[in-house]
Amino acid sequence: MQRRYPRGIKGFALFYVNKDIQVVKIDFLIANITLAEYKPRNYMKEYRNAFDEMTYHLGEELSEYFYEDAVCYVKSKLVACRFFYSPEDDRVVYVMFATLYPGIIRLISRRLEKMGWKRRLLIEFSSIKQRMK
Repeated sequence: MQRRYPRGIKGFALFYVNKDIQVVKIDFLIANITLAEYKPRNYMKEYRNAFDEMTYHLGEELSEYFYEDAVCYVKSKLVACRFFYSPEDDRVVYVMFATLYPGIIRLISRRLEKMGWKRRLLIEFSSIKQRMK
C-alpha cells in the first residue's frame, strides 16, 4: 500500500546559525528534531526545487556558501533541511527548513529561537476553515 502525503510545500524557514556542525546536531537533539540517515528520493526533488528557488531569491546572502541537503523528522513528520557551510572554517552559517505539513515550521522556529538561532525568514501556508451557518 502506498502512503499518501500532502502535496506542496506548506512551510519554509531560514535561520542564521554560525555554529559548528556538531553544535547544530546537539541543538537538533535538544529541540527534538531527529536527523535521518537516508533521504527518500520521491520527495527530495520537490524540496530541492523549493530550496533552489528560495536560494535564488535570497541572492547574494547565500551565494558564497556551499550546502548539503538532509532529512529530519519532527513529530514523525518529514522535514527537509539545507545546511549552508562557510568556505573558510566549515561552520554552519545558515539552515533552511521546508516541509509539506502545516504547523511544523512554526514549532521548529519556537524551539530553535530559544537556543539562540536567529530567524531570517518564516513562511507558512495554512488553509482557513470557513464556518457554516
